[in-house]
Amino acid sequence: MKLILSLLMLLPILSLTCDKDGNSGFLPENKMWIGTDAKKINADMTEERFSEIIDGVVAFYLPRFEELGVTFTVNKLWDNGTVNASAQQMGNDWRINMYGGLARHELTTEDGFALVVCHELGHHLGGAPKYSGRWASNEGQSDYWATLKCFRNYVQDHDNEEIVANMEIPEVVNNQCDEDFTDAERRLICKRSAMGGLSLGRLLGSLRGNDVSFDTPLVQML
Repeated sequence: MKLILSLLMLLPILSLTCDKDGNSGFLPENKMWIGTDAKKINADMTEERFSEIIDGVVAFYLPRFEELGVTFTVNKLWDNGTVNASAQQMGNDWRINMYGGLARHELTTEDGFALVVCHELGHHLGGAPKYSGRWASNEGQSDYWATLKCFRNYVQDHDNEEIVANMEIPEVVNNQCDEDFTDAERRLICKRSAMGGLSLGRLLGSLRGNDVSFDTPLVQML
């Protein structure tokens, strides 16, 4: 738990992230554009996988949107090379916008991308604290909800043992997750969450010229 929370503390420092009106995105404004024909891309991320991850995350929360009586839309913008994501509300029309450019970025892992989907959902469903007088959960709450609520729901039926076995997990992550959780499955999910968060930390850090790792003291990032 301490490991994941320490990484989440880095994200707001490294980025401007989504604004309270949903007019900007998860990442600071940038000029990156990674089209479907880009040469240096995340080769494992196909349009099919892009859609599967989004659907897998969102499926758990569709009943909640129905309970709230709102129309929820996911805009799967695979062909759009924008390296970002965003959430918006316009009355009863709630939506998230997921761009192919973000999914294709070489630093975006599948779990990192899933966490961004969760983060954008978190602006709608994460609860307090919210931006003053606004609809959206603030950045810290969206990150917290994404990692400790949404991502766990997304991966709970996965073969987490096999997935983690194929990851290169830093010793500090293995040790901290094993210390924080006694249940084997929770340990595996902790490791996936931490590595997904690291993926996003590295992406955010690359925009500022920062090298993010679990061994980098927070004070060095300021």
